[in-house]
Amino acid sequence: TVSQNAGSTITAQLLEGSLTKAAQFLGTNNNIAELGDFDTGLQSGQLGGFTLTNARPGTFKITGDVTAQGGSIDITNTGRLDVAGAGSVISNGGDIALSATDNAFLYIDGAVDSGAGDTTLNAGSTIVMRNSSTLNANKLTTTAKTVSQNAGSTITAQLLEGSLTKAAQFLGTNNNIAELGDFETGLQAYSDGGFTLVDNNGLAVTGVVSTDGGNIDIKTTGSDLNFTATSGISTNGGNFTVASTSLVDVDNGAVINLVDGDAHIDAPQVNLGDDIGTTGTISGTATTVNVENSAAEIQDGVDVAVNAATVNVGKGTYQENIQIDKDGLTILGAQSGVDARNGRFGADEAIIEGYIKTSTIDGLTIDGFKIINQDETVTGYGGKGTINLGNGASNVTIKNTIIDGNGKAGHGIVTSSAGATDIRIEKNLFTDNLYGAYVNKNDDNVVIASNRF
Repeated sequence: TVSQNAGSTITAQLLEGSLTKAAQFLGTNNNIAELGDFDTGLQSGQLGGFTLTNARPGTFKITGDVTAQGGSIDITNTGRLDVAGAGSVISNGGDIALSATDNAFLYIDGAVDSGAGDTTLNAGSTIVMRNSSTLNANKLTTTAKTVSQNAGSTITAQLLEGSLTKAAQFLGTNNNIAELGDFETGLQAYSDGGFTLVDNNGLAVTGVVSTDGGNIDIKTTGSDLNFTATSGISTNGGNFTVASTSLVDVDNGAVINLVDGDAHIDAPQVNLGDDIGTTGTISGTATTVNVENSAAEIQDGVDVAVNAATVNVGKGTYQENIQIDKDGLTILGAQSGVDARNGRFGADEAIIEGYIKTSTIDGLTIDGFKIINQDETVTGYGGKGTINLGNGASNVTIKNTIIDGNGKAGHGIVTSSAGATDIRIEKNLFTDNLYGAYVNKNDDNVVIASNRF
């Protein structure tokens, strides 16, 4: 064992050692330039452990292998701290803490591996993970002004969390992070913050990721991206961009609040169990969208879909008006494929309390809803309507839907004065409308068949 108390001072170019048990270098005025190979816990049954307090104002480099056998490793320097490319800090399950205080940088070029233990990185300025550096931990916590990881660096962790006065960029193309917990950025006045993460495996966001106007950008290339019921995204006006090669899943209970920031979801499938809260633009590339319940919005589902996508809507009551500006959408309610003419009493319905409007679209199917108009003033292109087809809309099918005018002196379905083409209305139930279907004289090839008025 080595034990140094706080009043003792070591001044050395290089420190190295080999211990059967543990080391504590606690001198508050230590000035060591370089830490070479230092093994601890070499005696059977000993966990080892290494603690070093260093007051070197310049750069302190770890150039050798610092090891424990389950004991913790805690290294602090008042100036810059480097884990060099040939250096490593390996605890074999013990916790690791590396700190560069006094507005200093922490550079990771080598390996930091706590295995089943946790790793904490702290810097008064910036944490830099670069070149082919590797970090392996159960939980990785970063505290600094800024975190910067380049593409060649790799983080493998069960959980990532942090607190930064400025912004974070985790760009390792081989990152394998299972879970993203609480991560605050922009904590310094006049800093918007910002958070970017690239992950090469499935990622679950379980905590709150926040900025103060900065953007949040999360990308997974290997599997699903899941925002769990405990997660939150808060940008205070910053944009929110997420991407997955398979699925983006927003669970019921997830809180996404962008204020007026834009949201973009790039994934072939999107599951929405809760609302995307913003007055900004919502967009996406999904070919399949599942709006799972009425905590989410059908409009969000339409917005994240690409042309010709399918939007599946689960049972519940959706209090919203829906604008459709995309071609070829298929929007399926909880009773899609089920004839509506007998009222479907007692059935699990996807109920829209509002209206639907389209622009000049080419292709739309609405199937299996109950729509109850809530607005006396909504005006379609040929009058008031619960479903209003825009100027020149074409190839539209509305079927298996209960359309309730709710006594609002409007029509069930209204086509535009400029003329709609290839419209099919079938197996619907129209109730409490002024006219069930108001078809304009300029329309072409409108089929109204097998409905009940």
